[in-house]
Amino acid sequence: MIRTCPGCNGFHIRRSSNPEAGAKWRRALLSPYRCSDCRTRFWKISRKAYVVAAAAMATITVWVIVWYVIGLMLTTEFTPMAGPSRF
Repeated sequence: MIRTCPGCNGFHIRRSSNPEAGAKWRRALLSPYRCSDCRTRFWKISRKAYVVAAAAMATITVWVIVWYVIGLMLTTEFTPMAGPSRF
């Protein structure tokens, strides 16, 4: 993924330090960048946010499937198979 500066559309960007100590949620979901050409500071969605979102979706999908299977098992009556009698 090529990142560009939103100010000058330049490609000379680098990761920036994070001077805001109070915004923990922002650091968890976003990564700070700075343009080397125009010195604009901006935030982009971090890779960690994509990994967390994918893990959450996988967990929700598994729980929905488990919930559906348990529901089917509780609503279905099991009857013994009719077969030839040995006695």
